[in-house]
Amino acid sequence: MTLSTPADVTLQTYSTGTEKQLQDALHELSGAGLSSAIRIFHPGPQAALEWLIPTALMLWIGEKYCGAFLEEAGKEHYQALKRFTSRVFEKTLGNEATVTRTMRMVGGGTKPDVVFSGNLSIVYQAPSGWTVKLLFPLDITSAQYEVACQRFAELISAHVARPETSPLSFEAVKTLREASIGLPQSLQTQDRWKTVRLLVFWNSTSEIFYVPDPIASGRQGKLVARELGAEA
Repeated sequence: MTLSTPADVTLQTYSTGTEKQLQDALHELSGAGLSSAIRIFHPGPQAALEWLIPTALMLWIGEKYCGAFLEEAGKEHYQALKRFTSRVFEKTLGNEATVTRTMRMVGGGTKPDVVFSGNLSIVYQAPSGWTVKLLFPLDITSAQYEVACQRFAELISAHVARPETSPLSFEAVKTLREASIGLPQSLQTQDRWKTVRLLVFWNSTSEIFYVPDPIASGRQGKLVARELGAEA
């Protein structure tokens, strides 16, 4: 799934009540000098790997968002943006979260989230069409969340400044190359970049971004991941 929008931040959700719950947060965005938009989507039945399924709220961010997040802490619009991210945390990852996702089984039961929250993710889309989604561990604290957002903004800003040395570029190329194995040359087109969907999470202990492997994690029943930009 990709999203093209002129807004600095797009809130993509499948709940019509999310806009009302985050109204104060949206005002904070405006105070930070950032434009925003809300898109309601209807995902329907999902057959994708669990961590690739849309979260209850997906924040699609542009380069201006990252730039504003990295401004000096004393500046007013930076503080407004920090308040926005804090409000989003309260509504999606806090102890009294109200913007949530419930995964239902074929038989009618529900499946709890494992490792990562299904309530919130932050997504950046590169000009060529590939995306990278920041996942949040279930046990993440408010302080850890704030650092993860900050580091993700730095990661995107560094990629925009020097894509040739970016670990995100490495991962995107690697993923596309692996997905193209066995395909005829006629199908290896520029549009295939849009099929590349990277996943990352910030490890607060090692202070490094990791890439989780959904397939290996499912098979082994535990999180399998490697450092972002490292060979498997």
